[in-house]
Amino acid sequence: MGLSRLSGTEEFIRLREITPELKVILASGYLDAELKAEMLNAGARAFIQKPYVPSEVLRIIREVLDP
Repeated sequence: MGLSRLSGTEEFIRLREITPELKVILASGYLDAELKAEMLNAGARAFIQKPYVPSEVLRIIREVLDP
């Protein structure tokens, strides 16, 4: 979620404006629970917390991509 020019939230909102059906998985070392809920309500499909566990990352990606 931490980016150099825009916040992850701002980038997410821009991407969703361009492509509303875009499947987005958020990743961060820390994300406030309220902001996380807001992003999920805004259309993010999942959230991956650092430190990443490869099997968990793959499971979440599969869940988001599979219908």
